[in-house]
Amino acid sequence: MTLLLTTVGCTKDEHKDKQQHDCGCESEALSTVSTVGEIYFKTQVEPDDDYYNDNFWIIEKIPGSIENHYVVCNEEITKNEFDELKSSGNKIKVNFTRHRGI
Repeated sequence: MTLLLTTVGCTKDEHKDKQQHDCGCESEALSTVSTVGEIYFKTQVEPDDDYYNDNFWIIEKIPGSIENHYVVCNEEITKNEFDELKSSGNKIKVNFTRHRGI
């Protein structure tokens, strides 16, 4: 399965510190990158974690034990295909194209 999702990343601190919308779902997309990852639904587990909860996320695993985590900003494009992940806590492997932001 291949998805075209808008995903834009930044750290939690970067997102909280940005006065302009140049980070997260509000940022401008500059280019696209095709890759493979696992999609899952993030819920609030820790009381202090209020960072894009109740959203789909994709984990991109890069050789060398590196992981990039992306919030899915345009969930409507999935057309409810991954709704079972909202209650199961499972992950599904997907091919996706992500927008690279500022």
